[in-house]
Amino acid sequence: MQKKYTKFEMEVTDLSPEKAIQLLEGQVDKQRNLAKHHVKRYTDALSRGMWLFDGTPIKIDWYGRMIDGQHRCNAVIQSGKTIKKIVMMYGLDPDVFKVLDSGKTRSLGDVLKINNEARYNCTASSVSLAMKYFGDHAMQNSNIRLQTEDVLKFIDEHPDIRESVKKGMKAKHILPTGICGFLHYIFSLKHLDEADIFFDKLASGEGFIEKDPVRVLRDRLLFSKSEKARMTRLYQMAISIKAWNLCRNGKKCRSLSWRNTSNPFEEFPVAI
Repeated sequence: MQKKYTKFEMEVTDLSPEKAIQLLEGQVDKQRNLAKHHVKRYTDALSRGMWLFDGTPIKIDWYGRMIDGQHRCNAVIQSGKTIKKIVMMYGLDPDVFKVLDSGKTRSLGDVLKINNEARYNCTASSVSLAMKYFGDHAMQNSNIRLQTEDVLKFIDEHPDIRESVKKGMKAKHILPTGICGFLHYIFSLKHLDEADIFFDKLASGEGFIEKDPVRVLRDRLLFSKSEKARMTRLYQMAISIKAWNLCRNGKKCRSLSWRNTSNPFEEFPVAI
């Protein structure tokens, strides 16, 4: 096969649906299987005008065959939208294809660290939970991968979640830090002072009244750390919200539970 490019070249250009079709028709054989969830994520971002230029190039080998970029090309075709700015690399050694995508995928925490967010891993977890709680994603669906652009937008529009992450850290010996930040945030939206008091009591184990829901919650969560009483993160969040709701209504309790597997099935609780 004759070389189309005799030297390495780069350009920043647009990627239209027509151009994407041409690139897909000329891609190398034995491409990795198309990951539909990646295509959907990219398509959604393009359709909603949320696509961000990150410098990741479309790669073309020296024979003119695309060796990296099929997911973006398929998203452009499905959305009917043009990516206005994208890097094109031409003249790469075809053997580069063998080592593509062998590195570590960048996590949300990695992205927030690059953006100089304090407590970046905890913030990433708290924001992800908050976006599922307020959005169309079921809290029970752990397979939903949120788009980086949406996470950054959420933090920009809800900056107070940073303070909730900070305040929630005091109870990190009781609950995972991401859950702490998430719960404090959704509670603070209902009543900030009461959210602070709730977490102060949860963290310290002090200031309880008889049959205090926070005391019951704290004991239940601490007991769950033993091997025989493990509970899922979802269950931890559910009974925490139920304890908050009892406090808000001025009620007491002896126990906390969530019927997520029994009949009748109980929906994930909403903070009041």
